[in-house]
Amino acid sequence: MNQLPIFHNIRFCLLGRTGQSIRFRYVPDPGTLEQRLFREVTKPVIPPINVNPVEQRLRRQEENRLRQENNPYRKFLIERAKEDFLKPMNNNMVLVFQQLCHKAREMVPVKNKLFLKDMHFKGFPLSILRWVLFFISKKCLFSEIILKRHMVNDNNK
Repeated sequence: MNQLPIFHNIRFCLLGRTGQSIRFRYVPDPGTLEQRLFREVTKPVIPPINVNPVEQRLRRQEENRLRQENNPYRKFLIERAKEDFLKPMNNNMVLVFQQLCHKAREMVPVKNKLFLKDMHFKGFPLSILRWVLFFISKKCLFSEIILKRHMVNDNNK
């Protein structure tokens, strides 16, 4: 019989003349009888419910919304912003502007210039500002809060 030489890394079928490789794959040890019984007993009887991607996305959005609403730091920031916008102004002006992307050290000269003019900078995240301004404009009458309460009315002399 013509047989091919045996290499160290490749196993060949030694009985045939073709030298075809035998496929060896890893087969896990089935374990003891107790282990096999335990695996069979603990298999889920009801197959898991497949949830479509749209429903998964909606569930994740709802979880994120609830997580944001129940976030204590967010509640603190909202209350702080409401205080700053709705407190008596004492002839002070509130300027709301959208910050562009910047580093914290780039705001230091701006804060210093505002401080020299006796102005104070309070930074709130845009999501907080958006929510508070929505609250002010929708829940309360803006004219009642700002125009009547915080301005001197010269017509009543």
